[in-house]
Amino acid sequence: MVELVVITHGNLAFALKETSEMLLGEQEHIAVFGLQLGESIEELRDQAAEAIGRACEAGEVLVITDMISGSPFNIACSLLERYSFEHLTGINFPLFLEILSNRDELSARGLVEMSLNVGGETIKDAKKYFEEVE
Repeated sequence: MVELVVITHGNLAFALKETSEMLLGEQEHIAVFGLQLGESIEELRDQAAEAIGRACEAGEVLVITDMISGSPFNIACSLLERYSFEHLTGINFPLFLEILSNRDELSARGLVEMSLNVGGETIKDAKKYFEEVE
């Protein structure tokens, strides 16, 4: 099973985990962190580094962040120099569910590749979607 570390702005990481558990049941081997308004980026980096270090000792690691060039993204990128892990950014809930559903069968790199392939399918123009279905 691939170890996951999710770092986002605000409470998104916590919400992704909690909401996914409503659908998939309890999820283990996931560390979640959210950068709160006014929180120290250095403190979050230290917490994330500790979690990533522990996860790397346990196996393959996929770090997930919410958006490119944001502070959580930059924190993860800075830790690539110290630890070996895959990093996926731009997460959304349907894609997070796909990752959780496939992390027993795929490697961390495989999860990134799968995410890149199915990511576009998780975003739809609802109006056009219903026109196509009819």
